[in-house]
Amino acid sequence: MPSWWMIPTVLLPMAGGLGCMLIRVSRRMKETLVMLTVCLTTVLTGLLLFTAEGNSSVLFSVMDDLTLAFRLDGTGKIFAGLMAVLWPPATIYSFIYMKGERADSFYGFYTMSFGVALAVAFSANLFTLYVFYECLTMITLPLVAFQKDRAARRAGRAYVTFSITGAAMAFVGMMFLSHYGSGADFSPVGVLEPGRAAGHEDLLRWIFLLSFIGFGTKAAVFPMYAWLPAVSVAPTPVTALLHAVAVVNAGVFAVIRMSWFTFGRDFLAGSAPQAAAVCLSCFTVVFAAVKAVRQGNLKKRLAFSTVSNLSYMLMGVALMTNAGVQGGLLHMVSHSLMKIGLFWCAGLILVWTGRSEVQQLRGLARRMPVTCGIYTFLGAALTGVPPMCGFLSKWNLMAAARAEGSWLGMLGLAALVISTVLTAVYVLAPSFLMYFRPLEERAGDPAGDRWEPSRQARLLLGFSAATVLAAGLAGPRLEALIRTLTAGI
Repeated sequence: MPSWWMIPTVLLPMAGGLGCMLIRVSRRMKETLVMLTVCLTTVLTGLLLFTAEGNSSVLFSVMDDLTLAFRLDGTGKIFAGLMAVLWPPATIYSFIYMKGERADSFYGFYTMSFGVALAVAFSANLFTLYVFYECLTMITLPLVAFQKDRAARRAGRAYVTFSITGAAMAFVGMMFLSHYGSGADFSPVGVLEPGRAAGHEDLLRWIFLLSFIGFGTKAAVFPMYAWLPAVSVAPTPVTALLHAVAVVNAGVFAVIRMSWFTFGRDFLAGSAPQAAAVCLSCFTVVFAAVKAVRQGNLKKRLAFSTVSNLSYMLMGVALMTNAGVQGGLLHMVSHSLMKIGLFWCAGLILVWTGRSEVQQLRGLARRMPVTCGIYTFLGAALTGVPPMCGFLSKWNLMAAARAEGSWLGMLGLAALVISTVLTAVYVLAPSFLMYFRPLEERAGDPAGDRWEPSRQARLLLGFSAATVLAAGLAGPRLEALIRTLTAGI
């Protein structure tokens, strides 16, 4: 397919989402429209992954060196492919979860978010990425504040405050890169012009650290992490979207583009700002894991887990080694497959039983054996139990940290080991309560001995578990694919 097909692929879910909000039809027809739009977008994205040319497709030029343009390379294919796989089942889950809610605007913004996130993956240069990266904030804000109660408004304010602060920091970096760079498309060796940057190297490296934190805000790097646990009050389809598929992965993807494809590895490796980025990531890995252990609410516990795991990826990227960035991308794929299923389990438990606190899960496996069993399976995968994909990606990151050879690599290895132990505590402790503690009956519990959600919901949970196992069993092929797609950097 020619490169210009990326434009209608991005516009289709935007138009479909807008139509969902404007067209007055029955709920069933609206859900059909949303599902058709998402599936068609997934098909077009899949065709682009296999057939797209490597040329840029320019939307329009703001100035000579500022153009909105799309181009699909290997790194973009990983992010776009991940969204294409997970968005359709996530949409089906949203239909189940939002049943009974008046959700016209929800489905509209949910669908439009797919198009904006794809635009981030397709971005040919830093200016295009920045524009759609910030559009992603605006298009997902109504989803975060959907419930419109006090907690939702507070979460929305936190989301916007952190996002705007991070955007300002990233904007400073973009301006410096515009002045000292060529303004060209992303390049595996960076876009800085040696003649222009001469004499300003130290300043530009510290600007990299500012941009790392700015773009890393969506990846919840310390100290810009607090928005992510705050938005766990949103409906579970939103938290699954934010924490596993689109927004947080867009943060990691933007950091990869900014560091490897704009500043360039050779320019950053061995510098003090690069070391600071690794240290900041390692601190976030352990800090967020400790916070997760201490968190009593299940969704917030999973949110702090996401904060920790995102910095696994950032640490791999900041090591400035090929093995590190490949391990980071592999963990992006693995974490998305695992975490979306864990959030689905937490959301179904909340909807079917009203239980949201970890201590309220005592004995629940007696009433929800399928949901609790899949939660435990996915929790073991997140901990790193082989042969699931969580083991594969953690092993690659640990190997990359050890192979880096300096004290930074040893620091990264130590952070990963400590976090793995803490992960086993925070993610499997609920499973222990589910299976080895007596059930506490509560007023308002569902009738009968089985509280399982619908068959369709259980099939989605099975799909999640199957993809985690399949990705683990196909580990060598998945590793080889990521190495092939990132061979140019």
